[in-house]
Amino acid sequence: MNLISYKYKRKEGTKFAVEYAKLANGSLPAKEFIDGLAALERTRIDALIKRFHETGVIQNREQMKNLKGNQFFEFKRFKTRILGYYPSQRRGSIVLTNGFVKKSDGTPKNQIDRAERIREEYERLLNNAPRDQKRR
Repeated sequence: MNLISYKYKRKEGTKFAVEYAKLANGSLPAKEFIDGLAALERTRIDALIKRFHETGVIQNREQMKNLKGNQFFEFKRFKTRILGYYPSQRRGSIVLTNGFVKKSDGTPKNQIDRAERIREEYERLLNNAPRDQKRR
């Protein structure tokens, strides 16, 4: 079983690999959220994530913003939000944790808390896994 599930692998000419956080039960919360979006919204959020994968930069704060003292960030497309983080032990990667549709101003604390729980579980799984399960 591979613990690292890629949306985009890092290859020559790209800036970041994009991983989905995987939980112990095998679920991929960010992927499942993205897959559940309407086709047009999914295409738009995928284009934003792919642009970051290729360039490493999203200049427009309306499309990407750091959260919680730069521990997390969010990709933003209208009311759709995808949260993620930069893993400290895997430079050149970002990990997408979860997504939600925004209903009020600001990012809800419960969504940031959820991203923290997902990150903790995913990193714990990776740190405790045999090397052959951490395929790159």
